[in-house]
Amino acid sequence: MPMQMHAGHIAAQAGGFEPQRTNHFSVRITGLEGADNLELSISGTAPPRRTIEVITIPYANENRKVASRVNYENWTLQVRDYVDKSIWGILWRWQELVHNSDTGVIGLASRYKKQGYLYLYSPDGTKRRTQELYGLFPISVSPSADFSMESAEQVVLAMELSVDKIKLVDF
Repeated sequence: MPMQMHAGHIAAQAGGFEPQRTNHFSVRITGLEGADNLELSISGTAPPRRTIEVITIPYANENRKVASRVNYENWTLQVRDYVDKSIWGILWRWQELVHNSDTGVIGLASRYKKQGYLYLYSPDGTKRRTQELYGLFPISVSPSADFSMESAEQVVLAMELSVDKIKLVDF
C-alpha cells in the first residue's frame, strides 16, 4: 500500500502537530535592582547556543572523537526601552555591578550574576516551554541605532549577556 502524501495530520482540526511560533516568547531576568522580576519587551533575539568542544584521538589509521568542554555562547537581545520604567536605566545599573564607571572597580560575581528565563508559549498561551539561564551578566548595553531628528522610532537597546549555563525545562 503506498504511503499517503498529504499534510492532513499537521495542525489538524482534531489536534496534533501545532507549530511553535517565533513570536510567542518572553524573557525574564530575576534579582535586578529596581525590578526583581523584570520581564523585558524584546524586539528580537536568537536563543543562546550551547556548543561542545571535541577532542580528536588519532589511533593507527583512524580518528575517534570524544566530548570535551561545554561552551555557552553570549546571548544577544534587542530590548525595547520605555520612559515610565527606564529599562535602559535598570540595565545600566546592572552593568555598573559588573564594572563601576565611577571607581573603575570590577564587582563580585555573586552580586552581578543573575538568573533568567526564556519562555516559549503555545498560540493560546496554555503551554509553556522554558529555558533557564544561569550566570547572566551584561557585557554591553547600548542603543542599537543612532538618535535622529528625522525619525520617531522607539529606542531599542542592543544587549549582550554572558551565559554560564542553560537548562531546558518542559521541552
